[in-house]
Amino acid sequence: MTSEILLQPLVYGLQLGVTYILLALGLTVIFSIMNVINLAHGEFYMLGAFTVFYVNGLLKINYFVALLISVVVVGVIGIFFERIFFRPARGQVVPTVIVGIGLMWLLQTRRFWIA
Repeated sequence: MTSEILLQPLVYGLQLGVTYILLALGLTVIFSIMNVINLAHGEFYMLGAFTVFYVNGLLKINYFVALLISVVVVGVIGIFFERIFFRPARGQVVPTVIVGIGLMWLLQTRRFWIA
């Protein structure tokens, strides 16, 4: 048994654990600061991943520059959704859950993205 066989699952496990920690921290910070239950949190991660994929793959821009572009793009989209959808329902649990479920559905639907 080589050290590579033992080290690879350890590194992958740490990577997955850090990803879960970042997701949980994002949800916790949003709920504690804004008092909003954002159920569409994963869809914003998806938008970031697709932005990096398209900017890096199609436009042939460096991966790390694509990450920075993705942060800006998803930040602008997040600010837009917060101002339009979440701000009117802030502080109320049921309306924010309904808005979050609606945004989840909107961002997951293929017909929204394809004209």
